[in-house]
Amino acid sequence: MALVLGLGLAANPANAQGQAQTLAPATVELFLEVSVNGEASGQLLRFREGAGGLRTSAANLRLLGIDVRRLGLRGGEEEVALGALPGLRYDYDRARQRIALLLDDALREPLRLDARVDDKAPPQRATPGVVLNYDVIGQVRPQRSAIAFNELRYFNDHGVFSSTGLLTLSRQGNDYLRYESAWSSSDPDTLRTWKVGDAITSSLPWSRAVRIGGIQWRKSFDLRPDLLTYPVASVQGSALVPSALSVYVNGIQQYGTSVPAGPYVVNRVAGFSGAGQATVVTRDEMGRSNVIEVPLYVDTRLLAQGLSEYSVEAGFMRRDYGSRSFAYRKSPLASASLRYGASDRLTLEAHAEGAASGATAGGSVLWGLGQAGVLSANAALSKQGGRQAGLGYQYISRRFSVDLAALRADARYQDLANADGTQPARRTDRAAVSMALGQASSIAVSYIAFDTPQSAPARIGSLSVSTYLGRSLFLTVSAFQDYRQRSNKSLFFSLSTTFGERTSASANAGRQNGNRQHNFSLVRPPDFEGGTGWSLQQGAIGSSTYRQAQLQYLGRYGQASAIVQQSGDSESAALELAGAVVLMDGTLAAARSVGNGFALVSATLEGLPVVHDNRVLGKTNSSGYLLVPNLNPFTANRISLDVTNVAADINVGTTHANVAPRNLSGLLLRFPITRYRAASIVLTDAAGRHLAPGTPVRHRESGAETVVGYDGVVFVDGLREQNHLEAGSGASACSTSFRYQPAPDTPVTRIGPLACQPGPGAP
Repeated sequence: MALVLGLGLAANPANAQGQAQTLAPATVELFLEVSVNGEASGQLLRFREGAGGLRTSAANLRLLGIDVRRLGLRGGEEEVALGALPGLRYDYDRARQRIALLLDDALREPLRLDARVDDKAPPQRATPGVVLNYDVIGQVRPQRSAIAFNELRYFNDHGVFSSTGLLTLSRQGNDYLRYESAWSSSDPDTLRTWKVGDAITSSLPWSRAVRIGGIQWRKSFDLRPDLLTYPVASVQGSALVPSALSVYVNGIQQYGTSVPAGPYVVNRVAGFSGAGQATVVTRDEMGRSNVIEVPLYVDTRLLAQGLSEYSVEAGFMRRDYGSRSFAYRKSPLASASLRYGASDRLTLEAHAEGAASGATAGGSVLWGLGQAGVLSANAALSKQGGRQAGLGYQYISRRFSVDLAALRADARYQDLANADGTQPARRTDRAAVSMALGQASSIAVSYIAFDTPQSAPARIGSLSVSTYLGRSLFLTVSAFQDYRQRSNKSLFFSLSTTFGERTSASANAGRQNGNRQHNFSLVRPPDFEGGTGWSLQQGAIGSSTYRQAQLQYLGRYGQASAIVQQSGDSESAALELAGAVVLMDGTLAAARSVGNGFALVSATLEGLPVVHDNRVLGKTNSSGYLLVPNLNPFTANRISLDVTNVAADINVGTTHANVAPRNLSGLLLRFPITRYRAASIVLTDAAGRHLAPGTPVRHRESGAETVVGYDGVVFVDGLREQNHLEAGSGASACSTSFRYQPAPDTPVTRIGPLACQPGPGAP
């Protein structure tokens, strides 16, 4: 390295380098400490000084956070004169061999931040098992009968088989009605799901779905709830000095971090739907703050650019669903749907379906209008020459929302759902406007018009006003009018309030179609952690009165209810039991109704409290098991053990875990728990004096090493029935032996004093 040093030379700015250039050789290689906008970069980089001033490579500029693409450079070893770069100034301190760069923000690579932390939790392997969800209602008056809804699942790591149905027992006869049966397998890495059996065909807002027996293949973002599939905004700014940065969305903080001086970009600012405002606040060490406010609009119906989802189905259409178990049409059908984010503002959609009776195909677009909402349009053709088209518009904000839609179909337009005898609506109009009035009041107005071949045309207008009256009292006034059938109208007033955390009361009164109606109810549901609940209801419709009382009990094994009803002169009484039975890991566990995901906790100890979502779900049974019945699939769920009251001789390897079950499946969550085989042992020398604190001790059987504490006490874990301890080293080495037998009801056994006999090989 060649150094250019001149006695008495001070630091010279770049614009006064003439004298320095005349003294310097034609080209001099320099290694200089670099600072950028007053901050040390920690870089010692190579520069060259020549007749045109200082030069350096584009790669060095990139290391300093300069966006070389804006300078037309590729970022390699090509050199560039610093004085020729627009937006860059420098001050070369020849004496200290330092260079200070002053950059415009436009030249700097912004610090890229992500306002959303992905909570991706790779789904764990499903533990093979069986689930039976049940809901049994037994009527005891006026006639004895029973119905039992059931859902049976078998699951393993390859997929899930599920079947649902309804069992009816009565004096008229017994019957079982099957609803759906299917095998499904999902891969969250590819977002694809296969389903064989009963399924519902895919559809778009302007098309109709049908039930089939067959096969379905789809790509769905439901398998990755952590993904943001809709376009979200980015916020740009610049910090003059190192600062703390906070991002607020509609006044609620969503993200916080610290940033160095310079430009930054906060990506994926979300946390709301509709129109909102993002506020970015930077605050330096002196407490000075800078605020940037950016209006945003988010519509979750849009797909971000490049994202797509689709579904393809083929099979046979289901007939008489809900009344027959195995009725399917003989002719096959097929359908497919596709959604694609062409850009952050434009989402394209397509749907096609066909059978022997005909075919239908169409497409639609969702077009984001920036801060003005989202416009939609669709059009479809059927094989019989029928046409359908529609337009829609939606805008949502905290204070005002509007939703408009219109759909038209001619008499020849048909789709697969026609096979059930249900013709498409010839006209569907929807207009809904809502507005917030103050802090706790709102008004909503809507108009719906629909014409179907099966029924008379309807033109329905509705109005709803809600307001807070204070002291937990809410008033709602609602009304509707059918402008085609003038007698079809209603007006209702409703008051509701709460008492404490769980008790609520409501009173409703009004008229519908000329009949006076009123209803009073008082409800106290069971606490989530378990207990009793009840509800009382009384009302009348015209001259017909009704009353109902219900008593509930929610426990760890399910929910039981007793219901008594009176309607006019008739009375009835019923009992209801709802819950689940799970067979997994060789154990049979009863629980509340199991949702889309669950976990069987195995802790080997009885009476350990299990916590989920900061709520104690119950305690492990005599075999150490507890079923956690409702977890979110494909999402991290935190489950923990409360070991506050665990005995001192219990060793809990870990007290919490994040689990992500697969959809409709469960997993076995083992918490490794062992008992300490440990003792506090008092060691003395041959003369009966306590061994000195810090004396090294080795347990021969386990190889574990520790040291003596005060009063000759040493704590040793992993004890065997027969044990040997070796203490000290060299001339002071000694050893001793003892038998270990855990003392009942004693957390840690105390042994000794034991005399440590000289010599490492003493017995």
